[in-house]
Amino acid sequence: MHSPDGAMRALQAAISRGAPLYNSGDIAGCAALYLDVARSVRDGGSLTELSALEFSSLLDSPPADANARAWALRHAFDRFLGDVVFSPRLEAPLPRGFPGPGRAGRVEEKLYPAYRSAVAQQAGGGAFGALFRHISTNGVAMTSPVVTTTDSMAFCYESVAQGATAAPKNGVAVVDSPPLRVLSVGMRGGGGAGGEPPLALARRVLEARLAVGDLESTGYWRQLGYNSPMVTPSERFWELQVGVCERQ
Repeated sequence: MHSPDGAMRALQAAISRGAPLYNSGDIAGCAALYLDVARSVRDGGSLTELSALEFSSLLDSPPADANARAWALRHAFDRFLGDVVFSPRLEAPLPRGFPGPGRAGRVEEKLYPAYRSAVAQQAGGGAFGALFRHISTNGVAMTSPVVTTTDSMAFCYESVAQGATAAPKNGVAVVDSPPLRVLSVGMRGGGGAGGEPPLALARRVLEARLAVGDLESTGYWRQLGYNSPMVTPSERFWELQVGVCERQ
């Protein structure tokens, strides 16, 4: 993948030209300009994987209405420009041996060591509160990231040597997880304006990578959240991950 610098300059120039067109009432002209630049940048191969898929989706099936088309592309431009300069913020230490957070919009392969965590089921809500009470009661320091699946939330212990595994108590079990190999894509912010929901787009990016590579999914999907509600939504960082193994 090429350097994003050229793509950044092209998109910034497009916004500088397109915004006055839009504001003067030439909405169709703005949308046409954005489409041309999006195609050129996408074909140049310098976008992140997340933005490349988002741009391709908009180029293949652009909104019929010129106003919606202009705004969808503008939001896509802004997401890419924000992603390439974004630095994740760590509010708590990583568990021992965990790789650090990846880069927004990029797909990366990661290896995680065995780890111990407190796990609460998501059903009925209250998982975060139950987990926070557990670590407070047991003298376990908060770590980052928080691991969630469709049905559970987990706070990781600092190491597998800390504490001991335990059956569920007050809604929380302490379990050991084996080493894990994943494909991961980083996501910035709390949702973003317009376009496909970031989590759905991230899943499509990982599925596209699996379709062409030497790895296949184990069927295990999870989301890592690196920031607390104290961090503004636009500055939060997430990763969607899928467990992988060599294709048979």
